[in-house]
Amino acid sequence: MSIYKDISDATFGMMLVQRYVLYDIHHLVAGGYARDLAHGRKPKDADFWVDAGDTSEVLDKIRRRLAKMPFDYVEHDAYDSPDHDQRRERVAVFSLDCSVDIIVSDEPPIESVKKFDFNLNHYIMDDGEPVFVGEDHPRNGLVQVSPDVRSGRVARMIRLWQELYGDNV
Repeated sequence: MSIYKDISDATFGMMLVQRYVLYDIHHLVAGGYARDLAHGRKPKDADFWVDAGDTSEVLDKIRRRLAKMPFDYVEHDAYDSPDHDQRRERVAVFSLDCSVDIIVSDEPPIESVKKFDFNLNHYIMDDGEPVFVGEDHPRNGLVQVSPDVRSGRVARMIRLWQELYGDNV
């Protein structure tokens, strides 16, 4: 029996990425991963938000290191998925086949987190603990922060909020 039976694919992928790809690059684990841990749920994926800093140097480091990793990845200019908001400050997104995304942004990661589409996702991992960093805590109600969210994403966030907090949106 594996000692990792209670670790999600996202957590295992996250550990590998932190250790071998982003170890000297400023980043945050943010969004659903931290939110799920805050609510005692097993995360399904993890998002790393990386400060682009010197953009070409950061992207080159990430590309070089990912090329040595035992998983495949696809690099995008921005999210093209209906499951994500379409934000302008993103420089690149690396989608790894280990349930991890690395999002490189041209603004500090904590500022990006505060702009996530819904307050339900305004969580980060801080010293191994999930912390809410937004303005309006979701226990007080679901708040859509970004106006340009696709209807499917809105419906998904409402369902998730109801699972976590109750019925009053």
